[in-house]
Amino acid sequence: MLRAVSAPGSEHSAAEVSIVWPEDGAVLGGDVNVFVPARDERRIARVDVLLDDTLLIGSLPGGVYSLNWNTRGIAWGEHTLKARAYDTSGRTSTSAPVKVTVGAPLAVTVSSSGSGSTLSLSATVEHARGGAWVQFLTEDHYLCEAHEPPYTCDVSAGSALDGFLEVRAEVYDDAGNHALSEWVRIPLEGERTASTVGLTLPTGRVTVR
Repeated sequence: MLRAVSAPGSEHSAAEVSIVWPEDGAVLGGDVNVFVPARDERRIARVDVLLDDTLLIGSLPGGVYSLNWNTRGIAWGEHTLKARAYDTSGRTSTSAPVKVTVGAPLAVTVSSSGSGSTLSLSATVEHARGGAWVQFLTEDHYLCEAHEPPYTCDVSAGSALDGFLEVRAEVYDDAGNHALSEWVRIPLEGERTASTVGLTLPTGRVTVR
């Protein structure tokens, strides 16, 4: 649903704008991609995204339809998102409100076990909205993925460098939230104990294969 505000007697409609993502009723945390398509008979000058009508969380130039919203620092609970589009003639339109709930950010930790040529990787996922899936990565390669708890898969240790394998986990949940773990350096020679690493700040939503 779009609401447009136009000057009386204008020869063309005001810009049209809507918030496609996140959806109304979404529960979010951490970094969130906000997708805000807009169109106009002339040209879009910019689109502002507002939280609770007053806080500007991002301003997009014409032709750009998404921004990254870091919800850290936002009070947990229900909030309202709106988008306001401006065309080059100064006309504006405001999207229908989208209600979202901000909560704890998606988090993931990595652990490892095993010895010899096979390594078992496991991920612990916290604060997922709905289901989640995890993929395990090295700096240059996709290793494996798991789509349900306990998020475990086995990989060959043949790609280790100087007796170590550096791995991180990437997780997505059903609400579109995304998080990355820190890198963990896993020793593969001799005796070793289980290795565990905690969450870093999520980055942009990019799947590495």
